[in-house]
Amino acid sequence: MVYLGGMKIPLSFFVAVVMICFAPSLALSQGLIEGEVGSNQTVLIQTSFAQQNWIELGRSLQGTYGGQCVAFIQRFYGSYFKDPSFRGYAGDIQSNSQIAAIGEAVLLTGKVGHTALIVGMDEKYLTLLESNLRFDERVTYGRRIERGSPKIRGYFRF
Repeated sequence: MVYLGGMKIPLSFFVAVVMICFAPSLALSQGLIEGEVGSNQTVLIQTSFAQQNWIELGRSLQGTYGGQCVAFIQRFYGSYFKDPSFRGYAGDIQSNSQIAAIGEAVLLTGKVGHTALIVGMDEKYLTLLESNLRFDERVTYGRRIERGSPKIRGYFRF
């Protein structure tokens, strides 16, 4: 296990994320991701290996303290100082993508704004890892939402 932002993360997942973020060409050659790697292109994490690591992470964090939904994702990605556009109230965060991908945040509407990490997907559903879904600041893993749900207002790619 690796501790990141106070969260325990499986080492295999941590290594995969580091490779994807910092060495996308190597990650591509190792089968961790599919797509084209270029300065202006986004690489989508879509292979079964990467998805399995996200699922493992979700199961390991289920029920642990995560805090508010935005803060949970900020700690996960270490994005507070790097990305000022992903801060504050979830309902105010502007989407920067309209395409769902594993590892991105989905921005949701409802009684209050909410955001969650996409950790799995198929043709019809997104599987989420989120904190504070029930206003208890606990991590919830496995909720599924239809990809075309009117509650989805967009996605945020880090």
